[in-house]
Amino acid sequence: MSESRISDVPSAGSIRTETTGSNGGWIERLLAPLFVIGLGAGFRLLWLMFTNFTQEDAFITFRFAQQIVRGNGFVYNIGERVYGTTTPLFTLLLAGWLQLSQGDIISGARTVDLIAAVGAMVFVWLTLRRIGAPPWQPVFVLVILAVSTRLWVFDTQGMEMPLVILFLSASWWMFSQNKAGWAGALAGAVLWTRIDVALWPACMVVVALSSGRKREALQIGLWTTLVYLPWLVFAGIYFGSPIPYTAIAKYVAYVAFDHTPLTTHALIILRALRPFFIDLPIPGAGILLSLATVAIAIWQGLRLRTTPTYLVLLVFAVVEAVRLILTRATSFAHYSVPTLWGFLVLFGAGLATLWSGRKGLAPVARRAYPLALLFVLVVGLAQGVMAAFRTQDTQVFRHELALKAIGLWLRENTPEQATVLLEPLGYIGYYSDRHMFDEVGLVTPQIVALKRKQLAAPAYIEALTPDYYLIHCDDVLRWFKDQEDETAFFRRNYTHVATFNPVAFDPTDVYEDPSYAAFARNACYEVWGIVTR
Repeated sequence: MSESRISDVPSAGSIRTETTGSNGGWIERLLAPLFVIGLGAGFRLLWLMFTNFTQEDAFITFRFAQQIVRGNGFVYNIGERVYGTTTPLFTLLLAGWLQLSQGDIISGARTVDLIAAVGAMVFVWLTLRRIGAPPWQPVFVLVILAVSTRLWVFDTQGMEMPLVILFLSASWWMFSQNKAGWAGALAGAVLWTRIDVALWPACMVVVALSSGRKREALQIGLWTTLVYLPWLVFAGIYFGSPIPYTAIAKYVAYVAFDHTPLTTHALIILRALRPFFIDLPIPGAGILLSLATVAIAIWQGLRLRTTPTYLVLLVFAVVEAVRLILTRATSFAHYSVPTLWGFLVLFGAGLATLWSGRKGLAPVARRAYPLALLFVLVVGLAQGVMAAFRTQDTQVFRHELALKAIGLWLRENTPEQATVLLEPLGYIGYYSDRHMFDEVGLVTPQIVALKRKQLAAPAYIEALTPDYYLIHCDDVLRWFKDQEDETAFFRRNYTHVATFNPVAFDPTDVYEDPSYAAFARNACYEVWGIVTR
């Protein structure tokens, strides 16, 4: 790959327009950034050690990796070539971990995630140094990335998002160094990790074109395509389509019949664009933090819009947020991570700019600014501690005592050829090692066909006649009371065989705390088995 100079000519697009301040001393240039990066790694390790949290959906990827190692192919259910994962690169990395180490796949996912999270912070630091940011600006940005409790969650839950952010950061660094070929190649790696971040290379191409660098824009697009093309060819041949079936299934399940106004989805995305969890008894506290984060980030990006490296980050963060809103892709929190990362980098840079200019403020404002930053930091970390306890409860009671326990029960008490219909596909599918039909349709095209007809779970049971069906405890009561006609086949052909209710959820009770009621419900399941064939 040749080194294409995206911004080597002094112009409105030159990356050298932001070179204020000296290079600084060794403390702010080296010691402080390395300390903050280490602090960020330590926070993530502490979060992981305390919560032991692994996301439900991570186990879908784990099972694909497991099947590859077993020699069954890139499949979830043996013999069914359904493109049921959006992260082929992460899947292959985990398969390699299993093949080489013969170890626990959860440890492999966490190892990759933590290395990627630390690597992403390093690349952000290198990028800001490269473009001549003022000495303390990289430290401010790294502090935001290090202490963001929202990023802690996504960096430690065993999924592919840290790898996405690593490749985004590395590509951004190459873009800042005028190496268009490498920037495009790393953008191709982003697509191998998650195809829905395709706007990143598109934004780099647009910014390069806006700077009058047609050749560099072409190279970015070319190398992105060349790196991603092998997977497109493989997926087209192996699965019959290069489009992840998960995208189709989720569109039908969550978007196709969603008629909520776009303002609702905009509010969901806005709430996701803040560094901390905020759950205070102060009306609007969380929204205010989100608004401040977005406003400062956009202000900083517009200030430095003549710097292509900053401009591409601003354009991507804004356009990606708009994409999520317009496509109503707000059902899963991790979808917002790439745009959150972009806004947080610009937000940290903006805070540094405000800090350097505080001497020009009135005395009261000059003293209030550091106190406000300290207050938000302390409150954010305190809220993070509370979130850690909630996350630990979710892991213990829902994931381990309910979902994992159900999977192990199915493995020990059902025939190997048994089929299971359920909604929470991750833990149960992985630990049961049984043939799965999932109610979203991620690995079950028959379900998607039924959803297009706006049919619900009772129709899935009748159409697929699984050996076992998993249902929430309160859904059983509702089905039998309010849906007699729809559930006639289920009631006639299935019988209750097991209940998993680790927090003693009572479906007939009216709980005073809605959040606890939702938590308890999500840990209560019944297993029903077929009695006739």
